[in-house]
Amino acid sequence: MSRTHDADSDVRNRLEKIEDRLALIEEKLGIAVDASEEHWKPLFSDAGVVSNDGVASPDDESGDETIEYKIGFYWFAKFGIAILAIGIAFLLTFPYHDIPGYLPSLFGFILSGGLLAASSLLRKSYDLVSRYFFESAFVLLFFSVLRLHFFSPVPFIESRSVVVLLLCVVVAVNMFMSLRRSSPYLAVMSLVAGYAVAIVSDAPYFMFFAIASLSGIAVYFKLVRQWNSVLLIAIVMSYSTHMLWLFNNPLMGNALELTRTHPLNSAFVLIYLVVFALAVLLREKGEAERGFPAASSLVNCALGFGVFALSAEATVERYAAIACTGASILFLALSTWFWIKEQSKFSTFFYSMTGYLALSCAILLLSRIPDTFIWLSWQSVIVLATAIYFRSRFIVVTNTVFFVVLLLSYLISASGVGAISLSFGAIALISARILNLQKHRLEIKTELLRYCYLGAAFVAFPYALFYTVPEGYIPLSWMGVALFYYIMHRILKNQRYQLMALLTLTLTVVYVAIIGIVRLDPALRIVSFLVLGTVLLSVSIIYSRIKRTQKNPHEVHQQ
Repeated sequence: MSRTHDADSDVRNRLEKIEDRLALIEEKLGIAVDASEEHWKPLFSDAGVVSNDGVASPDDESGDETIEYKIGFYWFAKFGIAILAIGIAFLLTFPYHDIPGYLPSLFGFILSGGLLAASSLLRKSYDLVSRYFFESAFVLLFFSVLRLHFFSPVPFIESRSVVVLLLCVVVAVNMFMSLRRSSPYLAVMSLVAGYAVAIVSDAPYFMFFAIASLSGIAVYFKLVRQWNSVLLIAIVMSYSTHMLWLFNNPLMGNALELTRTHPLNSAFVLIYLVVFALAVLLREKGEAERGFPAASSLVNCALGFGVFALSAEATVERYAAIACTGASILFLALSTWFWIKEQSKFSTFFYSMTGYLALSCAILLLSRIPDTFIWLSWQSVIVLATAIYFRSRFIVVTNTVFFVVLLLSYLISASGVGAISLSFGAIALISARILNLQKHRLEIKTELLRYCYLGAAFVAFPYALFYTVPEGYIPLSWMGVALFYYIMHRILKNQRYQLMALLTLTLTVVYVAIIGIVRLDPALRIVSFLVLGTVLLSVSIIYSRIKRTQKNPHEVHQQ
């Protein structure tokens, strides 16, 4: 018996040591389980749920029983409460003609009070059902207050402003309760109701201030409670609500048309954008940028700039270019802030490229085709310089694709080609040179991007000279380009420029052989053939000397 007792004690001691070590590990990793954690679990949590009536979730049962439990306990409760709430909301909004206007609202208030009382009574024994009752009570209370002015032939409260104020109080109380109950679902309902209040007010500047305030509250929820989904929903709702106003708020019975008043609305769109950007900028240090922060930055840039561009075009008209320039400065400032603060890759990319998109819109508004192509091409150099500063390969690749598409669009659509189009070739060479000098900073392991720029230069120069130089001088101008490439090769010791010189000479030979014999003036034809033949023989001699040097360098040196 003594040995058995000693063995049991030894096992017990070892188990206690293991538990102590596990507790220490959990404490170091920050995953220690607290009894209060049940209060913070999402409402749709499935794992290890214990109902407050003492019946545990059958996690140890078969898969079919677990699914049955989930459907019966969770989803039926959700759908049941939701369907009842929607049905009663329809009942409240029905346009009764033979009863006083306050009676439907009074019925809604009584029913909301009953649901709140039931929620309080069931909170300890049926916490999940209690939460659903509370959410339903909020919905019914909201519609009951709304019914005091709307949905009735004779409103009980004539002033819309008074009803809007009462609705704001209801929304504020529910937001407070969402924080107290640690419920992101209540927070989402409160925000959606807040945007609904902004819509029913049908007052432009109240809507703008309400959207800005709700945006700030959503950012608070994200930073303090880490409710990421609440922020993402708020981003979509904010811009959607502003867009609804921009189309004359048709939900309130107005004609569907683009609003062309209140120019300051564009500034409010930028305010929303900055507020939502702060949610990512001020997030916890340990939160990685991948995933939700990057997604929220993308959605914020896409929706924010889209709504801003439409509102600026509709309301500021002649000053739209100035507005787009200001927006571009704001986006680039945010991207710089992201880079300085955390060396951001994704947010910096999204905000900087959106900033240059705004600048492109300003250029499109200020210039005419084909000059627009030229200005946009010079902008690509600025974008490339920005990419060097941000060490962003994403920006480099995007800018390269943009430049190639821009060049192809110019070649296809430009009706008249002027000497200024030579700038495409110059920009391509400058960009290729920048990439070559800064490739260590960008950590670019492929030469494909430089080949794209060099290829663009190879196409741009002959194309521009073909349309701007008199026909008889085209071969001579192309030979000048080839000479320029060869000089660049000698200065920079770069074989690619030598290859471009050879390809340009080959193009010149093809042109002279096919077109020059027939169409060139006799005098210019003679000059072109003599000069081209001399150049080709000179190139041949140079290559012959290079080959001899490679075979016997001492012999050539003695000569």
